[in-house]
Amino acid sequence: MTATPRHAECTTAWAPLTAIYRAPTGQELPETAPPRERRRLDIIARYPDGTHQAIEIDERQHFTAARAARYPRYPTVTTLGYDTRPWLQRSQELRRRP
Repeated sequence: MTATPRHAECTTAWAPLTAIYRAPTGQELPETAPPRERRRLDIIARYPDGTHQAIEIDERQHFTAARAARYPRYPTVTTLGYDTRPWLQRSQELRRRP
């Protein structure tokens, strides 16, 4: 299942998400993706208590310098479902490859 996350789906997470997006380049995260882009998450889990969880399956294109630079921008209250250290290590390994 995929979904296009917009302000309506992200609710209170929209402000932190836009700050994370803006940090490396100063560009704003548009409300909707331009036609040339796909902005999709692998899964948005919706729970009976009304909370949501974004789930992404890591693929090679996720291990980039730009994405690694965004980790320090995550709000301290952000709960991730994984340890970022191996993710950052893998990102560095892939960047060194030709």
